Amino acid sequence: MKELLQKLLARLDAFNPREQLMVLAGGIAGIVLAWYAMFAEPAINARQQVAAELSTTQARLADLQLRVAQQGQQADGDPRQRLEDLRRRTESVEGMIQNYAAELISPTEMARLLERVLERRPVLELRRLRNLGAQDMLPEDSPGQNRLYRHGLELDLEGPYLAVLAYLEDLEALPWRLYWQVLEIDADEYPNNRVRIEVATLSLHEEWIGV
Repeated sequence: MKELLQKLLARLDAFNPREQLMVLAGGIAGIVLAWYAMFAEPAINARQQVAAELSTTQARLADLQLRVAQQGQQADGDPRQRLEDLRRRTESVEGMIQNYAAELISPTEMARLLERVLERRPVLELRRLRNLGAQDMLPEDSPGQNRLYRHGLELDLEGPYLAVLAYLEDLEALPWRLYWQVLEIDADEYPNNRVRIEVATLSLHEEWIGV
């Protein structure tokens, strides 16, 4: 994918400005389709995978709550055994969340990381970086001490469209779980484009210190 992107950049740079404009006008649909294949579709799949994993976690928590309620309605049985069963199930859910969180970057580090990666693309200008806050991903009545929060950042970038694609490719290559989506593209001032991107990570903590 990286070699293909470099070839596209080299070919576009070889044209004069008028030819570049013609290429953009005639091939915008192809560029959009290529972008979708390389970036948007994998990102959508990643978000769907996260949603599925969170849904599974929530289903297990709901099942745990149901079993606890059923056990509470039983007149017989050892209360100490029921308490031990509850403790084991709660630890199992919390362990699953901890394992998932081990693959995530902290919200504090994510803000700095996005800016460091952006330094690789000097033709891109960061016009704005906005904190979108934290969103609790688990039901309020979920048992256990651990919570799971979604932290989002909104980036407003300006620069060549292919450079934006290269930046998104850089984010895809990082070893941490980052989830992004393009919110808006403004190509009125060709060859520069204004692109608004949301990048998110998950965390066990609600607090945000990075922005």
